[in-house]
Amino acid sequence: AAVFSSRLLSRRGALAVAGVAACGGGYLLLPGAFFSRRADAERLYAAGLEAERRGESGLLQAIASYERAVATDPQYAAGWGALARALASRLGEDPSSTDVDRARAREAADRALRLAPGNADAWTARVLLEPCFRNWLVLERTAREALAVRPDLTAARLKLSLCLSNAGRFRDALGIARATIQREPLIPSHQTHLAWLLWQTGDLRGARRVYDGAYRAWPFDRYV
Repeated sequence: AAVFSSRLLSRRGALAVAGVAACGGGYLLLPGAFFSRRADAERLYAAGLEAERRGESGLLQAIASYERAVATDPQYAAGWGALARALASRLGEDPSSTDVDRARAREAADRALRLAPGNADAWTARVLLEPCFRNWLVLERTAREALAVRPDLTAARLKLSLCLSNAGRFRDALGIARATIQREPLIPSHQTHLAWLLWQTGDLRGARRVYDGAYRAWPFDRYV
């Protein structure tokens, strides 16, 4: 949380900081200093990714690593994007999350996109932060904006499909689900979602074919 907390300096402290910057702070602009900070930030970023591979149990550790990465190098877009996505993943549509929690994630996503307008994690975070319930028009607009920039955002495409199906737009959701599977055919939950949409739109044979194929490929998967 150190990245987002405000730092109040006394007048004397502020003058001291200004003096350091005027006299010797120029070292921060030296190429060696920049590369050192970037290398440290990249190591922290990699540590965050490794923590996330452990699933939910590693998410808080990952967030802490990403926060340290952007504190080390505030110009590191990948760190800001990963922080935004991790925060958004933790919040999801959790009703206990506060406006402050979501503001932290949105701020991180905005910082990433100012530094790198095509940052995939930041665009994903923007979509994940939008709830579907009573908000599907906003979510659809946000997801389509993200996909226009990054068509490879599977998480954004899947959430849009799920939200449209919740709004009764099954055929629109089906088209998006098909596009999702073209990019990520080996995720069982995507296959079951497609099968369910085929059933909802009256293609019972197609639904059975997809379900049977998913069962043969992943007989012990809980979604299948």
